[in-house]
Amino acid sequence: MPPDKIVAGLCVGLVLALTAVPSSLGAFKGKSLRLDGVDDFVETPQGPGLHLGRELTFTGWFLVDDLANESEGWQNMFWKGDAPDRAPYNAREYSLRLYGAGLTLLEATPEGRKEIGNLSLPTDTDIIRAGEWHHFAAIVSASRNQMQLYVNGLLQVSRPFDPKGMAETSAPLQFGRVARRDYFGGRLDEVQLWNRALSRAEIDNSMSSIGGLGPGLVAYYDFDELDASGMVPDRSGNGHRLYLRNGARIA
Repeated sequence: MPPDKIVAGLCVGLVLALTAVPSSLGAFKGKSLRLDGVDDFVETPQGPGLHLGRELTFTGWFLVDDLANESEGWQNMFWKGDAPDRAPYNAREYSLRLYGAGLTLLEATPEGRKEIGNLSLPTDTDIIRAGEWHHFAAIVSASRNQMQLYVNGLLQVSRPFDPKGMAETSAPLQFGRVARRDYFGGRLDEVQLWNRALSRAEIDNSMSSIGGLGPGLVAYYDFDELDASGMVPDRSGNGHRLYLRNGARIA
């Protein structure tokens, strides 16, 4: 995390050793994206840079207010896919969700499964706690033939993927919901989207410092301020600005 968002002296080794980063420690300062879990979300329009094809890494921090909600316990942090989103769920290009039992779920649809359905990668339950900051790193890699999901710097689960890569969808990338449901209530911060599979060392670095403008960075949101148009700027320089919808705010 950047110096203005983490208390001096909270070293990387301490962060990696924790199962979670309790908000009661006061570890996080500065601003973040605030979503109410009712109807708030943010989105960036579909563009060629948002279809990652063969390689994807999503990293960032989140704090969920309450693991229970009105959508059978599901809350969606990130989703790129076409509506309507229904069985066999073959229109989810990539998404990351939370469930009321305290698990996270990474989903992606391989090119070869467009008529069948996506592949899911759930962690164990009780990984996530309400009211605490957690770091995530979600990887989908055709070259590695692998999906991986890290929480707080620890590899929680992995599975084979598909060497053909991800199927393409035409919808925008949204944070905070999936197809008008499963709204996320909480905070998101320091979110980065990459078009390559990050290494373990790079994932560790993303927990302790600014992500940096490195090769393969597609979008980067620090949620510190809005631009002159009232949108969340994309610090990567690629222009994937976020629209705030239904009261979503920086706070």
